[in-house]
Amino acid sequence: MTDSINKLALKFATEYKKRNNPSSYKELTVATVQCVEPLQLTVVNSQIQLSEALGNLCVPEWFDFRCNIDATGLLSESVQSDTEEAVSITETHSYTGTPCQMPDAIAYVSSAILAVRDELLALKCILQVGDKLIVAPLESDSEYVIVDKLKTATKGE
Repeated sequence: MTDSINKLALKFATEYKKRNNPSSYKELTVATVQCVEPLQLTVVNSQIQLSEALGNLCVPEWFDFRCNIDATGLLSESVQSDTEEAVSITETHSYTGTPCQMPDAIAYVSSAILAVRDELLALKCILQVGDKLIVAPLESDSEYVIVDKLKTATKGE
């Protein structure tokens, strides 16, 4: 068995070396946020300005989604109180007088909703002037696409 695995590994290695490997890789660049609305960045010691308005900055859907999580504020403001209100409902069966299981079910669903809300809010990308973003040049070298935001270290980290 190991002999056939070694032959297969050798075949993969040989084919890997024969493939058309790119000769140059474009490097990622760190850009600085100069303005949040509309989004404007600078790269190369503030010598190059990037923005969608100038046509040289592409903002991926995922990055845009992360920046707009909870844009209405409903996710962070009303979900907690709505779920607490739902959990506070109690009910007793009128025929037998036994407690109803519905409040327990509502509590479980409320807990799940709050967990999803917390995970979604953790994805939110809050941009501020001075933040650093990773950008990558596109084929033309005059256009860039946002890759992600760099995490800024806080004291104690």
